[in-house]
Amino acid sequence: MKIYSISGEEGKVVDIKDDKVIVRLPYSKNCEKCNLCKKVSDSLMEVEAYTRRGIEPGNVVKLFIPPRVIVVSAFMLYIFPLIFFIAGYYLGKYINASVFSGSKGELFPALFAFLFLFSSFVIVHFFDRAKRKDKNFKVFAVPRD
Repeated sequence: MKIYSISGEEGKVVDIKDDKVIVRLPYSKNCEKCNLCKKVSDSLMEVEAYTRRGIEPGNVVKLFIPPRVIVVSAFMLYIFPLIFFIAGYYLGKYINASVFSGSKGELFPALFAFLFLFSSFVIVHFFDRAKRKDKNFKVFAVPRD
C-alpha cells in the first residue's frame, strides 16, 4: 500500500516548469505553519511540486510528501536532540568522574548535556539546509484518481 498524502490536499495546476508544476489550492489554516506554500490571496495559495507523470495546466492533482521524509524530519526535530542531550549528560558524568575524581556534583554533566543539546540544533540546521536542495525532500504532485 502506498501512502500518498498525510493531508490529502488537492489543487489545480496553473503552470509547468520542467519537472515541476505550480499548483494553486484553497488557503487552509492547517497549512500556514509549514511554509511550503506561498499565500497569493486571502483564499488561495500556491506550491511548487515535482511530478513524474504527464500533467497539463488545468489538471487537478493531489499533493503529497513522502512518508519517509516526514519520519526523517520528525526524527531530526524531536529524537535526535533528545539523544544528544542524554549522551551529553552521560559523557559529562564520565568526564566529571575521571577528571575531577571524587566530585559527585551534577553541574558538569548538566552543562555538557545542554552543550550537546545546542550542538544538535546546529546539526539540525545544517541538515535542513542540505535537504532543502534535495529533490526527494520536496512536495510531489500526482493526478487525482
